[in-house]
Amino acid sequence: MVSLPVVVTDKVGRRITDLTKDDFQVFENGVHQDIAGFAATDEPIDVVLLLDTSGSTEFKLAKMNRSTLCCCWIPAAAPNLSLPKFRMLRSAS
Repeated sequence: MVSLPVVVTDKVGRRITDLTKDDFQVFENGVHQDIAGFAATDEPIDVVLLLDTSGSTEFKLAKMNRSTLCCCWIPAAAPNLSLPKFRMLRSAS
């Protein structure tokens, strides 16, 4: 048996949660497969968004910050959210 996690959203990104097994079809190499089990769950996910704050991104940081704010919906689905950043430093040679 294979587990096949899926998330279904509408055109604006809202999750559709009232689906049943009959709303899905699974194919393997073009061959229809029976769905043996079906469970609608709200599984937590881990999300890491790594931001490069080095000098090469200096003129892009404002846009990166705005884009990061667009991801504010993530914490509800991802209680394990990590937002590390890195900065490349020049070595003294």
